[in-house]
Order: sequence, then structure tokens, then C-alpha cells
Amino acid sequence: MNDLRRVQIPFFVPVDVGEIPAGGERSTQPAITIGPYDFIWTAVSVYIESGGSQDFSIKIRDEGTQTDFQKDYIPVLGGLVKPNQQYNELPVPWRFKGHTSIIVTIRNDDDTNPGRIKVVLHGYLER
Repeated sequence: MNDLRRVQIPFFVPVDVGEIPAGGERSTQPAITIGPYDFIWTAVSVYIESGGSQDFSIKIRDEGTQTDFQKDYIPVLGGLVKPNQQYNELPVPWRFKGHTSIIVTIRNDDDTNPGRIKVVLHGYLER
């Protein structure tokens, strides 16, 4: 008899695009490649290195399915995570198929100061 249970292995995808110039944007280069197993994205955390209150927006794309997680940029604070929090669970898990690539683009919405933000996609590998 075949065992049809799937194994779930905790997995984290760190995203750091470096310092983002004032009013500029940066993307993960190269794209983040997911290994042979599906990555089920369940939560996100952020850490803003440039003071904690600087405004950033984010856009996430699954290159394997040519699907954007959202239609346009969403604000990190108040959109991706609630103000004064660094962690947020997604309302519905998002499945990135094995061998796909993820492109994360972060925009610095502050026109006068450069900034840096780190994002972590939390979830698990399913095999």
C-alpha cells in the first residue's frame, strides 16, 4: 500500500535587495529559485533597517506560472503587514510549484532618503 501522506518541512525565503535609493526600486537579482519541492507560502515578516517607519511598497511575482501575487505594488506597512507589527499570516496560503522562480521588487516610497528592508517569506516545502 502506498503512503499518500505528504511531508511538510519548514522553509524560509529571505529577501534582501540591498539599499534602495530614494524614490527608487530594486528587484531580486537573480530571481529566487525554489528547489524541487513545492513551497507553500503562509506568512511574511519584514524588518526595516532604515528607522522602522520608512515607506516601502512591494510586488511579488511567480515566474513559473507568470502570476503576480497582487495586481500592483502594495504598501509594506499597512498592506503586507499591519503597522507596528513585523509579521503577518496570509489569509490563504500561496503555492509556488517546485523549480519555479520568485521575483520580489521593492520600491522606496520616500523621495528623499535611501533605505533598506529585509523580507522573509515563511512557509513549508511539501514533498
